[in-house]
Amino acid sequence: MHLALNPKVQAKLHEELVQAVGETEGKITAKTLERNSTPYLHACIKETYRLTMPFGVVTSKKTSQSEVEVHGVTLPKGSMVSLNNKWYDELVLKDAREFKPERWFPDAVESRVGTELEQMDHALFRDSFGQGARRCPGNRVATNEVLTMVSQLILDFEMKFNPEVKILDDIKYKMVAVVTPIIPQMEFKRREGG
Repeated sequence: MHLALNPKVQAKLHEELVQAVGETEGKITAKTLERNSTPYLHACIKETYRLTMPFGVVTSKKTSQSEVEVHGVTLPKGSMVSLNNKWYDELVLKDAREFKPERWFPDAVESRVGTELEQMDHALFRDSFGQGARRCPGNRVATNEVLTMVSQLILDFEMKFNPEVKILDDIKYKMVAVVTPIIPQMEFKRREGG
């Protein structure tokens, strides 16, 4: 979705991937998927996790014991409090709704050190697989599958939405077991050589 909504990002990623597979006889290999070979690909994946986590989990807590005061606001007993994605809030991150993979390049990460935005780079926000003893045991396989799939898709096709879909907020969602986007019709145009 993000690459279809951002043609300039998609074109830049395509350029990087063409160069990377040029070194491996046109094939996606383990070397192609290394961060050193395709830093923009990895940045695109991280930016996707920031904007649209694979599982739309919103942390909820019920104030069941008694009323609770949070920053001067009293929540009555029985209130339900939900916490959403801080990094999609323009009050926290001014360009939060923009898909900008460059925000994950080393110089951008370094520029956040010592600021409130440094929290974006915390290990718990790195990806959607968790950390420590409870980290998803299949995270490496899943990450390689995502990198491979996105790489092949971008090498083979140029993707775009119909003109009525201009921004992420134009895409509607439904709740099944998890939050699921209702993907509008997309156009896949085969690239030369793809």
